[in-house]
Amino acid sequence: MKLVLFLLLLMFYTFPVVAYTCRVQGSMLDYLADSLSEDSTRQSIGTNKAAMERKVRFGVKISGGMSNMNFNKGFPKPANPVDASWNVSIGVGGVLEVPLYKNLYLQQEYLYADLGGESKEQGLKYRLGYLSLPVLFKYQLNRNVVFLAGSQFDLLLYANERHEGNLTNIMHETEERNIGLIAGLEYKLTEILYLDARVMHGINHIGIEYGGTSREFKWESLQLSVVVRPFK
Repeated sequence: MKLVLFLLLLMFYTFPVVAYTCRVQGSMLDYLADSLSEDSTRQSIGTNKAAMERKVRFGVKISGGMSNMNFNKGFPKPANPVDASWNVSIGVGGVLEVPLYKNLYLQQEYLYADLGGESKEQGLKYRLGYLSLPVLFKYQLNRNVVFLAGSQFDLLLYANERHEGNLTNIMHETEERNIGLIAGLEYKLTEILYLDARVMHGINHIGIEYGGTSREFKWESLQLSVVVRPFK
């Protein structure tokens, strides 16, 4: 089941790239035809050159931040409020930026993410690894600053629980999917180097089974990333 879901997600994520690649190839042919035409004007040539520059861009990103398992937003809610406990999170992977219209872009990401959480009152610490697939819309506010917003789908790769020094694999006791909403800003340092700051808030409950009962939480995370886009 997990393999089928992964293949469906892969098809969904690669379709826009194929479609836009065909569109770019068409733009290149139009540009060559206009360039060879005696009736083409400088304005039309400039327009076609600008269209050619709006290519799909590939890159890589490395991120670090803090994550929290918010048990207060689980169902049913705990009788007593659970204090937030932020833990280090990391991520690495590839990004794909597709220009849509003028200052609007679509960005797809293919990431490995390792998130940490904790339940202090029970003395439990968690490390959960995900295949993370954010889909973001980006709007360029000015030359250097971009606003981004979207959603992400995470598929669980592993889940470990640590209690009093003992490490336990809880992969089969943990809900496999996380869906979150994202908002943030991207800042351009150079033509290929960017900084990305964002927040993510989970919208679905994630349950961990404990002897027939389930305890639920929602993910929250803060993330700062370095993004390199050297490829067009």
